[in-house]
Amino acid sequence: ELVQSSVGFLQYTSSEEGRLNVQRDEVLSSLPHSIKTAVDQEMKTNRYLRQCPFLDFLPDELLRSISARLRTCAYCKNDKIISHGDLGHDMYFLEKGRVEIVSPDGLTVYTTLEEGSFFGETAIFFRVTRTATVRAASPFCICLALSKEDLNQELLIEMMLDQDLEHIIFHLILQMYLII
Repeated sequence: ELVQSSVGFLQYTSSEEGRLNVQRDEVLSSLPHSIKTAVDQEMKTNRYLRQCPFLDFLPDELLRSISARLRTCAYCKNDKIISHGDLGHDMYFLEKGRVEIVSPDGLTVYTTLEEGSFFGETAIFFRVTRTATVRAASPFCICLALSKEDLNQELLIEMMLDQDLEHIIFHLILQMYLII
């Protein structure tokens, strides 16, 4: 399984799309912070975070800070991104490819998510185990991962900087309970 994933990753990085993604990451890492933040906002904040109902009400500055903490993760077809029963610490935004939400045994596909979707969000807000397995369905998938720890750190910084955070937290808690 590891060999298959490694071969898939090497095939992807040798493809034109894979080379472009690797080059994009290298170019972005060498940019000045202000330009990197502006590009990050366009590529991640507006495209993913603003589309997520758990985060869309947050102030722009806080979303930009959260966006800067998103980690790029790459998966090959059939790689498990989330395993049923694990305690979750990350949520994911699907940048490229498709993923399947499947039963614990992997035999039943509940749904397929496309680019721009998000999953695993329950782990960010509640201390619960994963309710399904998520695996890569396309030859290669790129996800942006947001950890619970990173989100909590950004919210704490915001709380120290902004007196109106009580409103934000109240809104966040309200949305969490309305989703249940």
